[in-house]
Amino acid sequence: MISSAALVPIAVIGGLVSFVAQQVLFLVIRKANTTAIHTPIPNHSSQNKEESLSPSRHQTLNILTYNIAGLPTYCNTNPPLKRISLLGKILASDESIDVIVFQEAFDFAVIDILKTRLTANFPYIVENPLPNLIFASQGSGLFVASKFPITWVESHYFGDSIGSDFFAAKGVVGVGVDVGGEREVQVFTTHTQADMNRGDPLFAFVAGDRDARARRCRAKQFEVMRTFINDRRLSTSNLVGQIIAGDFNVVGERLERVTPEDFRRSDNDQYFAYMTDEYEDVRQHFHRFEDVFRKFNPCLVEHTMLRRDLGLTTDGSMNADVVEWSDEKRLDYIFAWGENLRSIFIEVRQYWWRTDHKVSLEVEHIEHTEASTSNVVKKGKHMSDHMALYASFSL
Repeated sequence: MISSAALVPIAVIGGLVSFVAQQVLFLVIRKANTTAIHTPIPNHSSQNKEESLSPSRHQTLNILTYNIAGLPTYCNTNPPLKRISLLGKILASDESIDVIVFQEAFDFAVIDILKTRLTANFPYIVENPLPNLIFASQGSGLFVASKFPITWVESHYFGDSIGSDFFAAKGVVGVGVDVGGEREVQVFTTHTQADMNRGDPLFAFVAGDRDARARRCRAKQFEVMRTFINDRRLSTSNLVGQIIAGDFNVVGERLERVTPEDFRRSDNDQYFAYMTDEYEDVRQHFHRFEDVFRKFNPCLVEHTMLRRDLGLTTDGSMNADVVEWSDEKRLDYIFAWGENLRSIFIEVRQYWWRTDHKVSLEVEHIEHTEASTSNVVKKGKHMSDHMALYASFSL
């Protein structure tokens, strides 16, 4: 007869085996998954039902995409809770935005803060549409908030990943936004595979050319996105257009600075910009779509560009949270397609916060600048290692 003391380690071992088996099964399902994951349609109970089903016919749609660096506190160099609360506060009061798509809203506390701050003015919210059962994972990090009714929500896991992205349930989420007059704009957001640097805790476990492996991984992810987006386009009869917005982790251009290096970075610095091969591949994947920023700020061969027109969304020269000081990259994009969807404006937005913790939350000041790459010294810190991208469309 086995003693009760002997049963304890047996139970522990059995539990661990069961847990590992569940994680392996989930990984297999996530990697093999090719069907859409349907999420309940968000609906704000306090809103008049008749209004929510048939809003007035809107003439414009304004969207903001932002990687907010919302990782949990224990692995976040820019502690998230206070700054995310402040960011939510200013975005909630911004009447220029109709739809917000976030990336890296990983931490459950961050998600709760965003919902608390935004729900009153953005009553239709999709949170963590791609959950993850892997130990230590916090889901997809994708988050959608809309002032207009959302009529459907579907998501796809990417499956392939390397490095620490293994712990994120990365994928693409799509929503139908009711813009009135029985018309729909489809909005998709994503956060694709990141390049690996030495700060990645799994760096030593990934062999070979890590950058090449990350590019191949992203190529597979874009293929999943293209199929999903095309299927949604063909399934809708009242479609105005489609918008893809998010952190693609694709460097848009290789930059050569013309302005001498002993000059401080400024909006008027001059650069040669050459489109990267990976960016060209992305354009081929989504050949129907226009890159909205490049529509208004074309990249011309053998012509210099001003720094303000590069569309940089991560910039180590002015943001201490960017790993390398020399990093000046365009990683975040808004792509758009539609016969009745016309882009009319786009800008990179910077959000700052005061780091003086003696100032209370309610009187903490956030500075929001319209200029995309202003290098004016400010008393504060960037909200994230990325900048936000905002675009306006006529319908």
